[in-house]
Amino acid sequence: MGAQANTNVLFSDIRDFTEFTAKRGDQQAFNLLQLHNQMVQDACETYQGQLIKTYGDGAMARFKNASDAVSAAIDLQSHANTHTQNHPSTPLLVGVGIHHGEVIEEDDDLFGLAVNFTKRLADEARSGQIVVSNAIREKLDPSTQEWMTIGERDIKGIGEVLLYEIIWRKESMRLTTQDQTLNLIITHDDKLVIELGKYVRQELDALRDKLSGEKSTLPTGVGWLFQKMDDWLPELIDKALGKLGIGIEHPLNQVNLWMENNRLMIRIGSRQFDLNNQWQGKGFDEEKLHQFIERIHDRQKILGQTQSKAIHEDFIPTAPKQDNTTTSKNTSTPPLKLMFLALSENEQAQKAFSSWPIAKKLVQRFVAGETFPEAIEVVRQLNQNNIQATVNHLGEHTEDLLIARQTSDKYLNLLDAIGQSGVDTTVSIKPTQIGLSLGKDVCDAELTKILAYAQTSNTKICIDMEDSPYTQTTLELFAKYHQQYGQQVGTVLQANLMRTFDDLEQLIKMGAPVRLVKGAYLEPENIAFQQKSDVDKAYAQLIQQSLSPEALQNGVYTSIASHDEKVLRWVCDLVQQEKISTDHYEFQMLYGIRRDLQQKLAEAGHQVRVYVTYGTQWYPYFMRRLAERPANVLFLLKNLFRA
Repeated sequence: MGAQANTNVLFSDIRDFTEFTAKRGDQQAFNLLQLHNQMVQDACETYQGQLIKTYGDGAMARFKNASDAVSAAIDLQSHANTHTQNHPSTPLLVGVGIHHGEVIEEDDDLFGLAVNFTKRLADEARSGQIVVSNAIREKLDPSTQEWMTIGERDIKGIGEVLLYEIIWRKESMRLTTQDQTLNLIITHDDKLVIELGKYVRQELDALRDKLSGEKSTLPTGVGWLFQKMDDWLPELIDKALGKLGIGIEHPLNQVNLWMENNRLMIRIGSRQFDLNNQWQGKGFDEEKLHQFIERIHDRQKILGQTQSKAIHEDFIPTAPKQDNTTTSKNTSTPPLKLMFLALSENEQAQKAFSSWPIAKKLVQRFVAGETFPEAIEVVRQLNQNNIQATVNHLGEHTEDLLIARQTSDKYLNLLDAIGQSGVDTTVSIKPTQIGLSLGKDVCDAELTKILAYAQTSNTKICIDMEDSPYTQTTLELFAKYHQQYGQQVGTVLQANLMRTFDDLEQLIKMGAPVRLVKGAYLEPENIAFQQKSDVDKAYAQLIQQSLSPEALQNGVYTSIASHDEKVLRWVCDLVQQEKISTDHYEFQMLYGIRRDLQQKLAEAGHQVRVYVTYGTQWYPYFMRRLAERPANVLFLLKNLFRA
């Protein structure tokens, strides 16, 4: 029987390790894990600790003194942070939990409730955070170690527990919202760190708790889904926060912080945030806020940084006019959108959601069905309301040649059905679903076959645009097909990509049909606009460019794909003012979104086309639709409880 003893237990876990492994491969993941474990071992040797064991993506250690355990955790986080700053492509993101309690020692291992509790604390810790129990906090000297209260957490198997966070960075100044949901930190080495409290996670935890408490009145599937969320939600939250610059040290020469219309604005690189709007906190103490901004400005003067609002003054739109007066509004990418875009790429989430019994019923709002006869029937109903369609068989990034060819055959079957049914629709195809991921030649062969077959039913084909690695190749293929098939084939350009202005200029010279969209993929900031306001401005300018006299003279046909009422009203005014015929443009919308606007535009005499999707690969598409509009999420939640 094992011996009992009181000790200080430390758990350290790597965040996003599963995702890192999937993207970087086993070897790089193994190297990162080895680095982490060595850092834990070094911290144990420095602070008289003992590495008990390593497991999966983490490690467990014990220490004689609570202060040594905390010092080891600080040492670990400092070294992990240094690695992340020096190697941003292979970040080491670590969460640490520490607790003091009674354990059972047996065979060089530790067991017991205290061990399990410490692991729960590590699970609670987000990237760069050290979470400790009250038993640890009571043993620390407040004159040498700072901490702050996180709040009570419902720890599985334990109950409500008050937790604390160790403040481990060498800070020059700290600013905290009155409700402690957000921290801004200036470090001694002139970095700005934004730390988000557990606000988002608290809200989701509260929702799960509510569901658990009312499970007797809810269907089994609802509770099951939220239980599955525990497996992948922390990874998604960390990824979303990382995209927003949370938990990362930003050099002050890359930061601009200022007040605008009584709101705190911050710009890091090309990303701009309205902190008051973004996190819905109770705000900052006004006096401390101004002191904090002055401290940043003082340090930047010493560093030779000239202060400005860092707004792109040379990027002022000519339309819609409303955008010129809204720079103080929330222009950053909302966390909810980032989370759903992250969900669209997460295999664990896809498996969980796809196996949920009522998932397909919820998806019917946005997807016509799983077979092309179902899609044809939806198109028929749209045509009856004087609305045209374009049909897409769902799927993307196929890396199996057989599947790519099978997908091409499905498009041939769809073209047959369109010809036989007589419905008014075009067909949209994503190049990666028919082999572009396997090589340009593979995709070329399949698209050539489909385009030749489409002529038999006089059906137009649109080559969809996907994420940026495929943009150039897609446009090269399109140029070849347009030379052969003319107006029978069109393509898509995305306003969020900085290159699109030049790409559109080339399409105008060709007189090619083009669909203009804002873009639904997460793209790097060096090639794409990150803020909604910038994308909106670019989108408006692209529409003007595509409806210019030169474009109209060259025979360009523009599909304006948007659900934004401001944009739609502005375009309606533009075509009326410039007397642009409906032969030169149409409005496009997605199936299931803003049906009221679709009908109003059609009744007003505009050409309206709806993007209709079908197939079994509906999950990524569905998540991107939820990311686009909060109303779509509300629709999902309403049906969640009705189902």
